[in-house]
Amino acid sequence: MDLLSILLEIERLRRRLYRINPQDKEKLLRASRRLDRLVVKFQRHIYEYYYPRSS
Repeated sequence: MDLLSILLEIERLRRRLYRINPQDKEKLLRASRRLDRLVVKFQRHIYEYYYPRSS
């Protein structure tokens, strides 16, 4: 997954998160966790771009 597709997915999930009923805790938690994983994935891609592994 490239950076642009990760960003698009983050934005799509962020919008979906705002539409979820606040009373539906399970659905909120699932969406929030998925969004968190995508943000971490994005940050790892950025980090690896600036600090490539030397092998």
